[in-house]
Amino acid sequence: MALQIQLRRGTTTQHSSFTGAMGEVTVDTSKNTLVLHDGTTVGGFPLTRSGEIVDNLTTDVSNKPLSAKQGKVLNESKVSNPTKIPANADLNDYKTVGLYFCDTDTTTILNNPTQYGFSLFVEKVSSTDVNQKLVVHKDGGGEVYIRSFSTSWSAWKLVTTKDTVKKHFGSQEAVVAPAGFNFHNMLVGDYVFKDLTVTTSPLNAPTFDYATVYCENTITGSSTNGKLLTAKEYSTGKVATKAFRNGVWSDWDTVPFEKDVLGGTYKDVTSTRLNSITYTNTSGKTIVICVIISNSNITFATSAGGYVGSNVVAYVTGSNGNSLSFSMVVPNNATYKYDYYTGTNVTCTIMELS
Repeated sequence: MALQIQLRRGTTTQHSSFTGAMGEVTVDTSKNTLVLHDGTTVGGFPLTRSGEIVDNLTTDVSNKPLSAKQGKVLNESKVSNPTKIPANADLNDYKTVGLYFCDTDTTTILNNPTQYGFSLFVEKVSSTDVNQKLVVHKDGGGEVYIRSFSTSWSAWKLVTTKDTVKKHFGSQEAVVAPAGFNFHNMLVGDYVFKDLTVTTSPLNAPTFDYATVYCENTITGSSTNGKLLTAKEYSTGKVATKAFRNGVWSDWDTVPFEKDVLGGTYKDVTSTRLNSITYTNTSGKTIVICVIISNSNITFATSAGGYVGSNVVAYVTGSNGNSLSFSMVVPNNATYKYDYYTGTNVTCTIMELS
């Protein structure tokens, strides 16, 4: 008769309070599996039967191991093979954990912070909240953007590094734009210098003779990426901007210095502003000159005019005994004067807003 070996055995509950000897093997009669003991660990180490290994990614069981085959599938599907983001997709819709990428048609992607190719990683924070991390392709400088979703999406934030500070705040050296350069063709991150002697016959250029121009991305939530060109004049520091939105470029718009904006108070400068004498506005900002002519002579008619540079900016006439007034805006460093016909009982008051 063959030799029969019978091991000590018990239920899972009994094993939970049993400490077997070093090297002892027992049988768990509840699980129909062997339990290996080391002489110290209560309950020992139950061995997994081949039939208990899960060989799929759909079973919702928390107490069974996953096969190496399915682990390989999971790894390749999430890391080695990210999902491609199609044209006209909306990044706001990407809340499922995983890796994604976009290598073409990036300008049609909604809520996208870059016009370059990128990879996108979505990670879960809670049952409803996620983070997105977007890494720009190397042609875009390898920049990293992050944002999060709770009840709504936050704005994209550029992760600041030494290189991004240099790139976005002008510490890098600008490239001189060549002759015939079209400023509408600038890409996000481009930093060029308009040189009057080199950049001849440019297209869509700022009016400044010498200026640095930087292109940045300003868009979220549009089917067309937005761009903003910012030009700074080399000699004066004046700034002009030009925007691209929904396929349309705006005109260049010069940003006025505070000193060039109207303001201040009115003051009487009659004693220092004589008739038909040319003066220069050296106040450092734009001023307004108001000319008020009082005529109480019922037998005399007067007229008056205002000039800024060589331009006639005001001309008024009146009948006998009528008073007249007009105002003229005088830019900084511009010349100006006023003329009027003098006569008995005709007086002139000059008020300046500066």
